[in-house]
Amino acid sequence: MQRSSQGSTPDFALLQSMLYHSQQMTTQYWLTPLLKFLLENNNENAELYLKHLDNNLLCSEANAPLIKRTHRYLVNAWYTEAVLDANISLNQIYSNGTQYPHYWFYKLEYILYLKLKSKDSKLVDNFRMTAKNSVEHVTPQNPRIKKEVISDDLLHTFGNLALVTGSVNSEMTDDGFTVKQAKFKERHKGKGVSLKLEYIYENTQWKKEEIETHHNKMIEEFNLYLSAVSTKCKGIAK
Repeated sequence: MQRSSQGSTPDFALLQSMLYHSQQMTTQYWLTPLLKFLLENNNENAELYLKHLDNNLLCSEANAPLIKRTHRYLVNAWYTEAVLDANISLNQIYSNGTQYPHYWFYKLEYILYLKLKSKDSKLVDNFRMTAKNSVEHVTPQNPRIKKEVISDDLLHTFGNLALVTGSVNSEMTDDGFTVKQAKFKERHKGKGVSLKLEYIYENTQWKKEEIETHHNKMIEEFNLYLSAVSTKCKGIAK
């Protein structure tokens, strides 16, 4: 779609890719209201609208079936829901981190991309949204060095997790933080593998304090983005 939309930006295309990869093929319902909006508005405010649609359709407290919720945006493009606070979405508790919905990882990557781009960071130069299906535990579930074992309530939190390809996950195995950090910097740094991991491997160690700090920082970045989009949309929606 981005190729046929005149005046589309790389950020707009990246957001479309984020939604495409984070949703099941049978539930790409966001496409219909987006196409309707583009036809009616000649692409004006298209990127902001897609941010609005993503936040309110896929990142809200609404519990009606997705197909029914989508219809609301065909009636009123700027329809709003109660957007889900990241303190809820990123503090979900699962018995295993691999159960974490991939959407939250993909969405955070987009948020971090925008933040790094605003700072002219070289880390976004090669960044792309690609298919990823493996949740990596930075502190592994079965570390080789037993003193690196951490409690399950910390092990499976969003702060200790990242979404990567299966091949990257296999590389990391059960190595400790220092070994994983060295592998990442040698093989993947600046190559768009995971912006979340780029942040994580800036640390000199990875213990309870660092995990919790990173976790809370990601929640903060998430909520800042949600708030900023909402504020911009209020100035346009009628």
